[in-house]
Amino acid sequence: MEQITTRMMVEEYLNSRRVNLKAYSFSIISNILNKHFLNYFEKLNLNGLKPKDINDYYLSLASLQLKPKTKNNIISTIMVFINWLDIMEYLCPSIKRKFKQIIKAFPLTESPKSDYLSLEEIKILFSSMNIKSFEDRREKLMIQVLLFSGLRKSELRALTFNDIDIKNSCIYVNKQLQSISINGKLNEVLVEYTKTNKNRVINIPKWMIEEIEKYRKKYIKEKNYNDVIFPYKYVRINRILNKHLTNAGLRHVKIHDLRHSYCTMLYDNGANSKFVQRQLGHASEKTSRDIYEHLTSKMMENGIDIINNLI
Repeated sequence: MEQITTRMMVEEYLNSRRVNLKAYSFSIISNILNKHFLNYFEKLNLNGLKPKDINDYYLSLASLQLKPKTKNNIISTIMVFINWLDIMEYLCPSIKRKFKQIIKAFPLTESPKSDYLSLEEIKILFSSMNIKSFEDRREKLMIQVLLFSGLRKSELRALTFNDIDIKNSCIYVNKQLQSISINGKLNEVLVEYTKTNKNRVINIPKWMIEEIEKYRKKYIKEKNYNDVIFPYKYVRINRILNKHLTNAGLRHVKIHDLRHSYCTMLYDNGANSKFVQRQLGHASEKTSRDIYEHLTSKMMENGIDIINNLI
């Protein structure tokens, strides 16, 4: 009987996960196991590992120039794989136990906090934009759509004119354009689902519909309704935002922080939690509320000031 190698185990595991994972999630797991597990353990007999072998591996992970959160994602993926090996009886139970005892999460040296742009910062951002060309108009519209629709970056990249309902001032969100690593190369993949597997309808301001229409009338001369509105790669979108933030003299925030800015604006203007959840496509209202409460910690300071000034 042919001996099952470590590589064969990884391939069998990946084949079992392929059927129930989205393409993007599968590519991440595949890359982690091939790059951070197989390269180290391929030549070793997993059942013959000594505690020192596992500890040496853990130290090699610790030495990687990666953020603690990234290292912990690697550890989490590997430990799920180790558990699967145990279930399939490819691994001696004592080895699984040693992995659990030795491979521990790395302490987070930084607490990743979400950020957002205030209304004043948003006004400064747009007032600083000097629209001289068609590309300037498209960049401004892209940032407007991100800020006033709460679209995720992957959803924005898949957005077409067919997704815009001019009459009802809304956007139909039903797909994503993702950059997925396949065999070490980035590929643009259109997937017909959202992050939460639920399509949604986003209400947007009427003035934004007017801006999209102005843009479409110029854009449609060379393109059709099925083409994406903003044909930018992931990195380009980040660079565009950073460029305009720099020109406006504002601090840099991430693309996803524009989504948080939108969440904050909705709550600050009295929007219902259920409405915010629907607009942002969160799985629960709690997610929306938690983001808002996390972002607006200064509200506590303001509340204390109000109490101190009460007569």
